Amino acid sequence: MTSPEPPEKTFNMRPSSQRLPDPYSPLRFSEDSPDGNRVRRIAQQLLNLYANKEMTIREWRSAGAFSVHWTHQGRAPLATPMTFAGLCSLLRQRRRFAADAAGLPPLHKNWMDGSVAMAMPFHAPCNEDDSHLTIRLASSISEGFPVSAALDREGVGYSSVQLYLQRTILRSRAEAVDSSNLMFEVAGDQWLASLLAYLNAATSTVETTLNQLYYKAKYESAAWGWKFDEARLGPTRVARLACKLAWVGLITGRPLDNARDETKGFSRLKAVRNHFHHFDPPLMAYTIEDVADWLNLMDSVAMLLWKVREKLRVPLSEPLIAMLLAPKVEFVPRDPGRRRAPQPAHVGHASCTWPKR
Repeated sequence: MTSPEPPEKTFNMRPSSQRLPDPYSPLRFSEDSPDGNRVRRIAQQLLNLYANKEMTIREWRSAGAFSVHWTHQGRAPLATPMTFAGLCSLLRQRRRFAADAAGLPPLHKNWMDGSVAMAMPFHAPCNEDDSHLTIRLASSISEGFPVSAALDREGVGYSSVQLYLQRTILRSRAEAVDSSNLMFEVAGDQWLASLLAYLNAATSTVETTLNQLYYKAKYESAAWGWKFDEARLGPTRVARLACKLAWVGLITGRPLDNARDETKGFSRLKAVRNHFHHFDPPLMAYTIEDVADWLNLMDSVAMLLWKVREKLRVPLSEPLIAMLLAPKVEFVPRDPGRRRAPQPAHVGHASCTWPKR
């Protein structure tokens, strides 16, 4: 007996009555409020930093109204009235922290975020010989660090790229969402450039944070009460991510033992970035659900950076606070009224990766 032919499948390709009009934007920011506990923890750390205290959230809540006293650029002393609830409300509404908007002094630049940038729009040769003016920037890591940025002609230099990378993550992520209607213009590369900038910066900011720690410990471990055993830590250039994250505990004595989920999220994002960087396999595909997932992994990056900084006793930066409070990204189907099947593992980006052993 012959088995009956399976029924032929039909696919409804016609647009539904609820199809979104052009230009169709497949990504948008969620309107949900930021996590309340995260807002309170950020407010606590900011107030502890400004007040030079170590108070709990409950203690700041019960403190009532108080004033932050400060001076700026030799001006008369200033006093900014503040409440814990007021600072939380500001963070929740603006989803970022800007010291000037809060009437507070700028956050003190620590060794990780502090940077001197220079732009040299000229070349100045000496009139008497072949020498020329050279400007050199000392590293923000340590005076003993043997490498420094130098310019002797038109160019730009940075003594640290930490804040630049954090700002690039925020800007490129916003561009990828706000201009997501350009995703389907496959003949162009404007939208893809924003996605690549985001993937590269999100990966690099974690890498540079760990490298900064390594070299800070190498040249100033005694001043910070740290340990630096180069043989045990290994080299910076070939170390795997797990080894680099272990540097935190090996150097400071405070292991990064509370970042398992964040590490997994960052590893996923780094794998995508590596594919875009090396193109092995040499092809690429992504769905709107893939991209929304990648953009939401910024939260894993931000939380990982925050937990590393807590172990190093390094405060938050303004762009990192914005990363922690940023809204999630939602994908928007072209036909929102049509039934949507879950994305399987053989389409989108997963279809362009080597099978796992």
